[in-house]
Amino acid sequence: RQMCIRDSFSIGHVVVAVAVSDDGTCCATGGTDGCVSLWSTVFAEQPKFFEGHSDWVTFIAFASIAMDTSSTTTDNMNNPTTSSPLGSSGINNNNTSNTSKPKRRQVIISGSDDGTVIVWSLQGEILSVLEYSLGIGIRAMSVSQIGGGGVMATPTQTSIALAAEKPSIHLFTVSPSCSMRAAGVIHDAHAGTLTALTHIPSLNWVASSGEDEVVTISSMEAMIPLFKCRAFVSKRRCVSFMNTVTSLSLIHI
Repeated sequence: RQMCIRDSFSIGHVVVAVAVSDDGTCCATGGTDGCVSLWSTVFAEQPKFFEGHSDWVTFIAFASIAMDTSSTTTDNMNNPTTSSPLGSSGINNNNTSNTSKPKRRQVIISGSDDGTVIVWSLQGEILSVLEYSLGIGIRAMSVSQIGGGGVMATPTQTSIALAAEKPSIHLFTVSPSCSMRAAGVIHDAHAGTLTALTHIPSLNWVASSGEDEVVTISSMEAMIPLFKCRAFVSKRRCVSFMNTVTSLSLIHI
């Protein structure tokens, strides 16, 4: 494991991915410089830059992981305070008031055009690396938290859905030690490369769109497509990808 923090601001690079922590105190960005940047939304501080990817960081998300109590690796998230979220003291996760609850750490999960997914601590430590599609950029990625008995319940597991150039959707779970483990593959959801992806594990649904201009709902349990919407398929053969969907959201009401 290594610390990958750059203290100087990177000028001239384009931000292509943004995520905000659940408590609103942090913002993480990814860009064309291959770095993950962590910003405070509360304190006027210089952001931190995490280096680990070798290409554009195109996807980024925060997640709350139940810590592996058998692990000897600790960070400052175990000792939450009300100081700056970018400082050495970490973020106040408000979980220490109830000792019956398992300790949790907030992490950042990033996906890149270098084909890797990295789980980071908020101090910049690389906790795990998934070599998903080395040399081939990740085209679609979704990070979702599985609740423990209700929509607003403390999440019990983190799930990741990924797709590269092939139209297959790969599912992974994040273990308490922050390693990413394969959970299944959904085939035949699309006839072309995916352009957007989202999923809700509590509903066992994956929603995806692709360059075939089709929106598909798939089952995470059966690992098969359930429904395909072809209403956006254009009739103009001279213009490809006219109605490509670039963003999807599943709402659990």
